[in-house]
Formats: sequence, structure tokens, C-alpha cells
Amino acid sequence: MRRVFEVVVAVTVAALIAGSAVAQMGQGPQGPMGPAQMPEQMAQMMGMMGQMQGMMTQHQEMMKQFCPKQSG
Repeated sequence: MRRVFEVVVAVTVAALIAGSAVAQMGQGPQGPMGPAQMPEQMAQMMGMMGQMQGMMTQHQEMMKQFCPKQSG
């Protein structure tokens, strides 16, 4: 179960990084999406990752309570 979660997180992170990179390339000259804004994006992504991990931890705890027989 944990392995599946790790894969999902990896894919999500890859998609977020690719999406932000594509957005940066697409904006080009019209919007100043230079390296100056990258740390902010990274901070947002890290925050999102933290929230996702927190939600998954809560979910796992709930699953343990409801299905004690099932070991993930």
C-alpha cells in the first residue's frame, strides 16, 4: 500500500514540475516568470506535498481503525 502511495506522489510531483515548466515556457516574454518566482512555486509545491502526506496519514489511520484485519 505504501509503495502505491509513493508512486502516486512521485507521479504527482513530476506532473506539477512538468506543468510549471510548460507554463513558464508558454508565458515566455509576455510574463516575467523568471527564476525569481521559482522559489515561490517550489514553496507552494512543498506545502501541497505536506498537505497530501498529512491527508494520507489521516486516511491510513482511519483505515487501521475500520479494517484492523487488513495490513497495508
